[in-house]
Amino acid sequence: MEVADFILHPNFVKPLSYFDVGLLKLPQKVAFGDFIIPVCLPTTPVTDLDENEGVLVTLTGWGYRTSLDFTPSKNLRRTHIGIFSQM
Repeated sequence: MEVADFILHPNFVKPLSYFDVGLLKLPQKVAFGDFIIPVCLPTTPVTDLDENEGVLVTLTGWGYRTSLDFTPSKNLRRTHIGIFSQM
């Protein structure tokens, strides 16, 4: 399927990987299934990270494989990590 439009995060700057998120607008509706599901984004700033500390979440992406290898993965990768406070 082709993409009708896309929006990059306004703070994204190559080759850095901060703010590496975007939205795709498709030209037609898609049927949700095992491999096509909507993403749930917060509607307000997340301020209760301390309450969720230790909760396991899943991260996915095509990012760099190591901090020394700046070649993006050709395969979608995933990992699980617990939420932690930066305070």
